[in-house]
Amino acid sequence: MRNDILYPDDLNFKRTVKLVSRAPSFLMFPTALFKIGHQFKWKARFIVGVGYLYALCYNNNIAKTTFRELQNVMSTTSVRKIYELLDQIETLDRLVVTQSGGVFPEHFVKMKPGKHGGTVIELILPQELSYVEPNNRFFPVPKLAFLLPTSAQAKAIYIYMHYLKNRGSNVVEIGIRKLAKDLRLGIGKISKYIQELKEIGIIAFTTGSNQSNQTEYYIKSYKEWEDEVLFKIREIYGNTHPFLKEWEFVVEAIKESEKENLSKGEESNLPTEGQQNDKSSHRETAKVPIGKQQGDKSSHRETAKVPIGKQQNSQRLFSKERNQISKNTDFQ
Repeated sequence: MRNDILYPDDLNFKRTVKLVSRAPSFLMFPTALFKIGHQFKWKARFIVGVGYLYALCYNNNIAKTTFRELQNVMSTTSVRKIYELLDQIETLDRLVVTQSGGVFPEHFVKMKPGKHGGTVIELILPQELSYVEPNNRFFPVPKLAFLLPTSAQAKAIYIYMHYLKNRGSNVVEIGIRKLAKDLRLGIGKISKYIQELKEIGIIAFTTGSNQSNQTEYYIKSYKEWEDEVLFKIREIYGNTHPFLKEWEFVVEAIKESEKENLSKGEESNLPTEGQQNDKSSHRETAKVPIGKQQGDKSSHRETAKVPIGKQQNSQRLFSKERNQISKNTDFQ
């Protein structure tokens, strides 16, 4: 069925996101992970992967996820890299338990088939990282940072910028060489990863490189993020992801032709007596929270299939003349 029949050209959609909690969740990121990550071949992916698992923690130190989810977070299709991450976490677990004199659990990592296919991973994360890094400290990072629609390397840079930013401000000054060295990234690709963050609008350049070859960056608050960034995150991870439950996704649909008539004050566009009982506007404007729709499958195309008001027949969007035309139209 053709979308141009169901959705006329003069029907525009405006997608918005609003925070329904007081503030989004933050992870108090342990700085010890930067040092521990040096032992991992892919340090940037280690920082992002382990940080994400800490952000998922419930019951103090237990995290539950899936292989597919970790692959998305770490921007890799390699199952081997996921296993390497889990092995590194288990090694770290054993080291912390040994040094703290604790008791070893039966399993540090458990795997079982998921209800909807795939493999569910449940693992114990070490909480006392001071046994590994005595100078361990913590700094806040928004949990949504781990779901950004960028590469894992770009996410790692974004997290590291939060660590380096000036106290009480969102400004950080850093050079490409330091980023490459501290995160074990190729110096020639740093600019590419930073551009990823700039393109989705979560950082901005405040000054160019100075004499010390450092650039000043402005880290945007979650209030300054574009709505489309969160919609993209939702397309990747689904509306049931725990980090997205603090947000409401809304699609507003308005027919341009009717907006124009309303602006001219034409009485013909006023709602009839029967329409007044409908919660939708006489402009056929609908604000529909995504994820509360019946049969929501979190499809990447569902934002283009939002029902208007409480209409049961999508062809009610048209006038009688357009209905007549649609009868003679090939819908294949």
